[in-house]
Amino acid sequence: MKGILLVLLGIVIGISVSAIYTTTTGSNTMELEHLPEPYYTVLWENEDIRIVEHRMEIGESEPKHSHPKMFAYIMENSNVRVTEADGTVHEVALTKGEFQELSPWTHSIDNIGETPLHTLLVELKSSAE
Repeated sequence: MKGILLVLLGIVIGISVSAIYTTTTGSNTMELEHLPEPYYTVLWENEDIRIVEHRMEIGESEPKHSHPKMFAYIMENSNVRVTEADGTVHEVALTKGEFQELSPWTHSIDNIGETPLHTLLVELKSSAE
């Protein structure tokens, strides 16, 4: 299992680095928000990206927080309720192996499923001007 996680992490890093270096030159580095504990663990970080493991047990809720543009790899099937900054609520079924590209957003999450939530996130600190 640990070997699979390392391979997936390598794939996510490769995709993220490729995305950063294929954008136009001239970028602004942003200060990333502190993510709510204990749900997020920073696995690796440099001046361009932050790679984060995200875990939530069944029934857990995390407070409102923000992310920059990011990529997400879903490690396990799970069901969540996402509340957007404007109060809009979505129930989302996440599928193991799914890969998502997400715009910057502010939200809170509730794990409403019967399995833990487990994702790998790659947050971009730089954005093309």
